[in-house]
Amino acid sequence: MAEPAEVIGMQPATEEDAEKLRAWLNDLIKNRGVTVTTIAREMGVSHSLISQFLSGTKKSANLMAKLQQFRTRVEYAAGSEAQERAAEDTTILPHPTFPAGLFMTEDLRQVLGLCAMCQEDGEIGVVIGPAGSGKTTALQEFCRREQRAAYIKADVTMSPKELLFEIGQKLGVSLSGSRRAMARQIVNQLRLDPVLIIVDEADVLVSRDSVLKLDVLRGIWDEAHSGLVLAGPPVLAKYLVKGPGGQSNLAQFYSRVRRAYYMKGVTRDEAMQILSGYRMTEGARNYLVAAAVSKAHGGLRRFTRLLQNALDLCEPGETITTEIVREADGMLVSPKTLGLEF
Repeated sequence: MAEPAEVIGMQPATEEDAEKLRAWLNDLIKNRGVTVTTIAREMGVSHSLISQFLSGTKKSANLMAKLQQFRTRVEYAAGSEAQERAAEDTTILPHPTFPAGLFMTEDLRQVLGLCAMCQEDGEIGVVIGPAGSGKTTALQEFCRREQRAAYIKADVTMSPKELLFEIGQKLGVSLSGSRRAMARQIVNQLRLDPVLIIVDEADVLVSRDSVLKLDVLRGIWDEAHSGLVLAGPPVLAKYLVKGPGGQSNLAQFYSRVRRAYYMKGVTRDEAMQILSGYRMTEGARNYLVAAAVSKAHGGLRRFTRLLQNALDLCEPGETITTEIVREADGMLVSPKTLGLEF
């Protein structure tokens, strides 16, 4: 197949250009309700290509040129009055509500990229990370951007049939019959309309005595070859590699996994950038940054809750101090705040 014709008459795109385009596309998606599928259709490219660009895993010169042309068309059609009004508005505002927007951490970028590639290639991917590391937020963000993705939160009480019912419901398919018949109906639907199935907290689908629920997912993937992503804590990786009994791995499933990512956690620079829009003392900022980078004490989840509590304690326009952050920390649920001593 011939390569697309190169778009000429434009300067080579830089990484700064790419970041500006990503920010503009994210604004279209988050604040104006435009879906990735709509953007891809208007540009004449695949939706997964746009997803990969947003996640930072794709940036060809030809794609950049098309994006720049697409932005020009959109802004010409919409006009620039709103942008001019925003530029003229110098009103000093109180602290932004939190979250003021989803911050593109490296973890988020990697998870979005993994999901986009599994969706495009019909492969199996695995996302591993401790509680509070941002797995669920990243996976749900991908589903919010992509219409052809289904998010399922696994439940330890789910039977294989209930898991199939949940998948069928997300796909808009009414299932009936035996477990085998239900799986066949899902396979037929995925062959007609491939959808990335994302199963969060997948570790609860495995027990020491049974891996049947993972075998159900494996069977659907074997026949449909529609993308599948499992996510869970480090114990999920242990199950896949060594098996729930610690003696042998889930060979039938493990051998089919093509991509994996382990959540690294928020870096100090990322936490500092997230906090850059808030008025606070250096001590308060250092306290919050330490909470963000601490994997042992909740990481991203604790950080976001701590900042939200601090904002709730502040008066409009008040600077966040160390004392306010400490008070906010005391509001978080812990054995100490519940009056328990160990």
